[in-house]
Amino acid sequence: MIIGVLCCCCFGCSAPGKFTNQTGQIVCEDCAPGSVQSQSGQIECVLCESGQYMGQGGQKVCLDCPAGRASSAIGQTECTPCSAGHVQPLLGQEACVPCSNGTAQPLAEQTQCQLCAPGSFGNETAGSACNRCPEGQFQDLIEQDSCKACGLGEYTDLPGQSVCKQCAPGSFGNETGLSQCISWYVSGTHLNFDRLIRVPCDSALPARSRACQPRRTVRSGA
Repeated sequence: MIIGVLCCCCFGCSAPGKFTNQTGQIVCEDCAPGSVQSQSGQIECVLCESGQYMGQGGQKVCLDCPAGRASSAIGQTECTPCSAGHVQPLLGQEACVPCSNGTAQPLAEQTQCQLCAPGSFGNETAGSACNRCPEGQFQDLIEQDSCKACGLGEYTDLPGQSVCKQCAPGSFGNETGLSQCISWYVSGTHLNFDRLIRVPCDSALPARSRACQPRRTVRSGA
């Protein structure tokens, strides 16, 4: 609680922003930075509250911390900038707010988090950057905390993709989350149709398999 007692003999302290705590003193002192006094004839100054600051001495009122900054203690001469991954859109706040999942902020002293773009995700709070979806996964929406696996017959061979590619003619994808499709014809192997896997030519040919024949290799996505 701030004490505001009139100084009976302090004729010189008629201006706000000053004080004296000695009887008979004719020279008043300025309130120190981080404190203020809005009334005249007082024996002490008032510390700025949390969420406020005052960088100069001899002032009448404290200032609110600007957006992008905060102050959690009293008597501050300046407010602390929000660190990367944190923001503050309002004035006069005690703390910054961490960015939520699906958002990030790489810069300090910011007022808004950035939404993770398609092809990326943010799976932690207070993130300073969104992560690119890995190969075999994609994300077509904004502000997401995970990526999706490419479906059957699809693939992505690059990170950070918003859509999956279709397996090209002459290839197939029998699993989800593939980074490349499987070619029908690969030299030195044959295809087991029951399991959709390649088997070396020197192994016994299972039922419903494509016999080994010299063929041109067909690369995925060709």
